[in-house]
Amino acid sequence: MRTSVGRLDRIELAHDRRGSGRPLVLVHGWGSYWRAWEPVLDLLAERREVIAVDLPGFGASPPLPAGERYTRPTFCAALEAFFDRLGLERPDIAGNSLGGLLSLDLACRGTVRTATALCTPGFYGPLSILRPAMLAPGGALLRIPALRRRMGASVAGTRARGLIVARPELLTEQEWAGAMDAVVRAAGAMPFFVHNRHRVFFRGRPRVPVTMVWGARDRIIPSISAVRARKLVPEARQILLPGCGHVPMSDNPELLARTLLTSAD
Repeated sequence: MRTSVGRLDRIELAHDRRGSGRPLVLVHGWGSYWRAWEPVLDLLAERREVIAVDLPGFGASPPLPAGERYTRPTFCAALEAFFDRLGLERPDIAGNSLGGLLSLDLACRGTVRTATALCTPGFYGPLSILRPAMLAPGGALLRIPALRRRMGASVAGTRARGLIVARPELLTEQEWAGAMDAVVRAAGAMPFFVHNRHRVFFRGRPRVPVTMVWGARDRIIPSISAVRARKLVPEARQILLPGCGHVPMSDNPELLARTLLTSAD
């Protein structure tokens, strides 16, 4: 059974819940929030009950209690406590980037039914878990109002979007503004890197079916990661999303929704 930390049981994580059917929990990446899944939520909700959640210290969720570290085991325990709070018995789970890594961890703990990991760090080199940290300085600079306004519609802003998605023209101004807000508000972003700097590669043996999905045009976690992933998680199914970047929700919502539904069947 689950091994959630007692103090984490009292954290009420912000989330969106819609649709009906077998529950599918969606977990965002570093510096992000549940609304990153917005382009695919209604598509998924046509067949499943979908719960998109903000991790502790991200989005609208409160930070971890004092003394708790922003580690993968702590995040997993918080998610397991969240499952219990909502009455979810071993839901299917899908996560993007950091959320993908947590989905794999939960698959190893056996507290989910299936796990789908999108564009997941931990599989391509000695700095695998830390490569997204290259985005951290940019996230800090977004706290400067003038620079933040410049990043909205400028050429620099377009290039920044291109690091995250393969088709930045499909990312609306509202979605981009929300993404920048999420980075600025993410109290757990830098503590996560501090407390996980030695956790380089994914290690573990999933106890449930796992699917690993890679963006063919991911500039943060290159799709070549699938080669090492096949060695570390040989039982996982590997899928490549053509024309999709690191956060593939807006690049091709229909393709991603079909992939998630098929992986969690």
